[in-house]
Amino acid sequence: MNSTIIRLAQEKDLASMFRISVATHQTGYGDFIPAHRRADFDAKYSISDKNEQIYIGKMAKRLTDPHWHTWVAENDGVIVGYTLAQDSSESLFLKRGLFVLPEKQGMGIGKSLFAASLKGVKRGEIRLSVLTDNLRAKRMYENFGFEAQEGDEKRFFGAELTVMSLWKH
Repeated sequence: MNSTIIRLAQEKDLASMFRISVATHQTGYGDFIPAHRRADFDAKYSISDKNEQIYIGKMAKRLTDPHWHTWVAENDGVIVGYTLAQDSSESLFLKRGLFVLPEKQGMGIGKSLFAASLKGVKRGEIRLSVLTDNLRAKRMYENFGFEAQEGDEKRFFGAELTVMSLWKH
């Protein structure tokens, strides 16, 4: 019997989170990246000692920053997903990513992580950016009550982003 728990991330989780990030980006985002930007995307989201050091350094700082919050999904002792968010202000909470191992997707892990990350928000706006063409992700966010607002002026390796938000009163 598999049991999944959602808990706050710890430094010991960072190497697993790096591998999840690479796997999820390659299988979940790669098809949305324009061909002319694919080499840059692949260079950043590939397994290498350099990429792992950069990722762990950045994420270790976030684990000690009180404005950043990171949760992991642990399935029978193995990290299978994570999500993170940032308090941008007292009234704005920014979701900054949701990543689940490709072979564990469709099992409710992403929904559980996402729900856990929203629990602490009592009031204000929760905002995220999602790849415009990632309909699966957009549907999940809509099921949580998020509504598309506008296109994001930023791009993710050339791919268009849509801003979605939810207000808690």
